Amino acid sequence: MFELMCRKNDYIFSEESQKRIHQLICDSVANKGENFANGRMVRNLFEDAVMNHARRVDRLDNPDKKQLMTIELDDLSETFNA
Repeated sequence: MFELMCRKNDYIFSEESQKRIHQLICDSVANKGENFANGRMVRNLFEDAVMNHARRVDRLDNPDKKQLMTIELDDLSETFNA
C-alpha cells in the first residue's frame, strides 16, 4: 500500500527507506493493539514521510528531480526513529 501511495504521488524511495518501511509495518502488525488499523497506519506513515521529505529538500540549495522525488531514510527517522 505504501509503495502504491508513493507511485500515485510521483515519489520513489531509497533502498534503505524501503527496508525500514517494511520493518515498521511488520513491527506494527506484530505488536498491534485492539484498535490497530493498518490502512490508517500506512497512510500516516506516508503523510509523515512526505512532510519530512518536504522539510529536508527545502533546506537544499538546488535540488534535482531525483532528490525531489525520493523518500530517504532520514525522512522516516524524524518521526519513526528509523
